[in-house]
Amino acid sequence: MKKYVITGPPSSGKTTLVGIISQFGYDVIPESAEQIIDGQLKQGGDMVPWNAARRQEFQAALIRRQIEVERAIKGEGLYFLDRAIPDNMAYNLYDGNTPSDYLLKSSRNGGYDCIFFLEQLPFYEQTKFRMETSQEAKRLSFLLSDVYGSLGYEVVRVAPMGSAERRAEFIMDIIKDR
Repeated sequence: MKKYVITGPPSSGKTTLVGIISQFGYDVIPESAEQIIDGQLKQGGDMVPWNAARRQEFQAALIRRQIEVERAIKGEGLYFLDRAIPDNMAYNLYDGNTPSDYLLKSSRNGGYDCIFFLEQLPFYEQTKFRMETSQEAKRLSFLLSDVYGSLGYEVVRVAPMGSAERRAEFIMDIIKDR
């Protein structure tokens, strides 16, 4: 089994890129945060990351879900994850919290074959899932890159290349060379 992580700051094109990769026929594990947020919004809930009163509760639920999702990956093949457990470490640091020993251990034991770190696109757009400002996204970019590097994972930076399709081709070329 091979596990590749697509990560990066908000507005770096992760979701679009993961969609293209899934069209190539690869197994894609969607972003857990978007699933939780979408569920909360549909139910009229307020456990969302931009609600300061429930942000820690959101982060705890996100970590539990991400660990469950990643542990459920079985079998041979290539898997692409739209974010992974270590992303939660970066968001904990962003919030000024020290990641728990459990989160640190889970992050180290992810077994990821390569981290594709998408650099932020030249424009920034807020959505119903992305409420951070451009400046906050830049800070998250640094934290995400630093966390994966400090855990010893191979990080391949993927610059904006004019189109998401070109980025997908770049990633596929790297994987084929392995």
